[in-house]
Amino acid sequence: MGIQFAAARAVSAVSTWGLKNVFHRPAANFPGKMALYVDPRLIADLRPKLRKGSFVVVGTNGKTTVTNLLADILEQAGQRVVCNRTGANLDSGVATALLHAKPSDWGVFESDELWLAKILPHLQASYVVLLNLFRDQLDRVGEIDRIQDSIARALETSPDTVLLYNADDPLCAAIAARVGNASVAFGLSESMGLPQNTVADAQMCQQCSSMMEYEYRQYGQLGAYRCPSCGFERPALDYAAEGVRLGTDGLGFDVVRAADGDAGNAAPEGGRRFATEDEGRFSTEGEEGAAAESRENAAFEGAKSAVPVLSVKAPYTGAYMVYNLLATAAAADLAGCPADAVGRAIDCFDPQNGRLQTFDIAGRRVLLNLAKNPTGFNQNLKIVAQDPNPKVVAFFVNDKEGDGRDVSWLWDIDFEELVEAGAMTVFSGGIRGNDVQVRLKYADIPSVVVSDADDLLARIASAPKEQNAYFIANYTALPSVHAALTAAAAAADGATVSVPAPAPGSAPAPGSASASGSTLASDSAPASGGASVSGGAPASGSTPVSASDAPALDAAGGFGSGRPSSSPTGDRADSSSVAAPVAAPASCSTVSQEPGLPFSEEGSVPAVSCISTASAAPTAPDPVPANGVPADVAPAPAATPRVVIAHLFPDLLNLYGDGGNVRILAQRLRWRGIPVEVRRASHGESIDLAGVDLVFLGGGPDREQRLASSELMRMRDELRAYVEDGGVLLAICGGYQILGREWLLGDEVVEGLGIIDMTTERAAGGSADRLIDNIVLRSPLATLPVVGYENHAGRTRLGTGVEAFGSVASSTGHGNNEVDKADGVRYKNLVGTYLHGPLLAKNPEVADHLLARALERSAARSGVAAPTLAPLDDSVEKGANEALCKRFGAR
Repeated sequence: MGIQFAAARAVSAVSTWGLKNVFHRPAANFPGKMALYVDPRLIADLRPKLRKGSFVVVGTNGKTTVTNLLADILEQAGQRVVCNRTGANLDSGVATALLHAKPSDWGVFESDELWLAKILPHLQASYVVLLNLFRDQLDRVGEIDRIQDSIARALETSPDTVLLYNADDPLCAAIAARVGNASVAFGLSESMGLPQNTVADAQMCQQCSSMMEYEYRQYGQLGAYRCPSCGFERPALDYAAEGVRLGTDGLGFDVVRAADGDAGNAAPEGGRRFATEDEGRFSTEGEEGAAAESRENAAFEGAKSAVPVLSVKAPYTGAYMVYNLLATAAAADLAGCPADAVGRAIDCFDPQNGRLQTFDIAGRRVLLNLAKNPTGFNQNLKIVAQDPNPKVVAFFVNDKEGDGRDVSWLWDIDFEELVEAGAMTVFSGGIRGNDVQVRLKYADIPSVVVSDADDLLARIASAPKEQNAYFIANYTALPSVHAALTAAAAAADGATVSVPAPAPGSAPAPGSASASGSTLASDSAPASGGASVSGGAPASGSTPVSASDAPALDAAGGFGSGRPSSSPTGDRADSSSVAAPVAAPASCSTVSQEPGLPFSEEGSVPAVSCISTASAAPTAPDPVPANGVPADVAPAPAATPRVVIAHLFPDLLNLYGDGGNVRILAQRLRWRGIPVEVRRASHGESIDLAGVDLVFLGGGPDREQRLASSELMRMRDELRAYVEDGGVLLAICGGYQILGREWLLGDEVVEGLGIIDMTTERAAGGSADRLIDNIVLRSPLATLPVVGYENHAGRTRLGTGVEAFGSVASSTGHGNNEVDKADGVRYKNLVGTYLHGPLLAKNPEVADHLLARALERSAARSGVAAPTLAPLDDSVEKGANEALCKRFGAR
């Protein structure tokens, strides 16, 4: 420390004063940023302020909650704590927190995963808490491998740091296995028995690239896993949650740890020693599922002196909160905190930062939560689905730098779970509110786009107060929604009710005061203007509500509103129609469907339990079913041949929401009453293409793309014959590259299928030198511009006998390479492209072009004439398309 350190402190003090007193803004980042310019070793210089040590919390989901709760526990234990509580998780946020703090016992800091490599070398933290790793902001961080590499390198710079990690996540366990740091594993002792979502982020072994097997999954890739090829498996646990109880009134579990041993590393002052691999870790290997599920508060089988730590009870719901609380309890135990400090901190936890925060808005309970990736969103949907009563649900999604520009991940969210979750009114908002509306449409959920949270609050003001509201926002959308709710609560009652969110349907938490004195009704009426519909019938206990019951509400338009196809539904204007119950087209004879597409019964359209609202001047619903087919268009004849779609290797090629293309194709057939069957061929499986009308190949990470390529080579001759015979094939990104003569995986030249005369090579900068941006094309397959998002390191060059899918028409985007200003390939009925989005979401003309060709092939196979594709109301899709074209300067 010297002149630089003194100057850095002075710069920080001046900038802090200016931000707070002149600009009236929080000083969570900027003072530290300026000070680090002056003294790059500032964090190391400030480290002596922390007498006992520090924790750094990293992971895709849960960082802010765990960081704040751990800091609260330490304070309850009588410790002085420094913490970047606002979530300012770059090195500047950590530096600012340390600059503003007095000498303390512990530091607890949240860190962005990629910024840990800048923070840890200077902070030399006592512990790094690694919560989980899920795909998130793929345009910013790339594949998860990059995050793993960055965290591992950071730990190597701080060899005395202990890694406390989620062993149920194979991506976290792989980091623990490759670093030399001492490690402490936590996880769940048994399955929670939860239904699984469609997409998981880790299917392959991190050690040998074979497919992993699971005894059970909790959610995502979390669970009890093992590689049958190399033996990589979930490690034995040091801390475990036993007897997990998830209910509508909250959650609970018991925490146990392996007995301390003599060879463990010395803990920081006041902390706890932990067992090493040979000292008493316990394992659940070999447990029978039934025995585990029936065991209540028992020690692990095979455990060596498992020691009870504490029992956790919390008024939260959601499986992800079990992991957050377990990680926090384990960290607190390592720091030597008594169990009663943990309990008091959980009871009093009130971060007021929009994470699981509840508000009372003029008598209506509103739950606000953050969700910024598919896994986080799916966990939030489970919270919503637990509320059996009529409710309001709103999703706010931005695409700013902090969120990631690409919103393809919306199609990896299982919104279909809401279809059977009771009556609800649904809204979408944020910069990409139109994209959310499109995604909801294909889940058979009508929604209306709102301009902001204030607009939403005005629209639902006249709905019955007994209806709970759930606002789910991604990273940069959250602050404005949070501010609007805070202001609305203050304006209504003079005080914000901001308490730990109770489970839906439960009474307010003890000690929490509702300004209106209301509690959540168990038999509340449906949301104004709508009724729950399931297979065409109202949900049990609900009464259909007419438009006149909610005169002050604007309509939730869209394809389910009964609006004729000539009237747009994707804009932000007020509208006036009410959702009509969904009736199954008489000729629909669906045989199978993509996982996650709920059906009320085989052969019918998806069951719908969503409603839309009515305006001040309601009109009777037009006789248009929710599928968007105009009323004067007859359903397809009963003898219409079935269209068979083959989705190849969705367990490997499932990145960027590409599987949404299959969902879109299938729905557009079902809405027209055309029978459709989706056949999924996963790794190790095969499919007879002779009975297939449309083949889909998605994109995937490098490791998965390599394995998928090997699988496809077994089918090379059959695929080539299929394409030459006029078979329809849509390939995205990695799947597109595999179709050519060769492609590159790092420095390895990989032989392609050779179906298309093209080659793909890597840029000089390798996988880090990617072409990433929104992109708009002009394509012969559509009269409207084709919009999407590209994110690829490959540079593809077309050969002879093929044409590009489209020419770049926007001021952003590149396509196949930096030179050609063209994207993708067309050959016969084959289309390949780099466009994610997914491609077909906002480009219905391309979808219908492919379907028309698939119908022709189906008719040729069956000998039955193919029907003409009836026009659909695509105003929602076209509205989203137009918004992006304007934004990105399409020519």
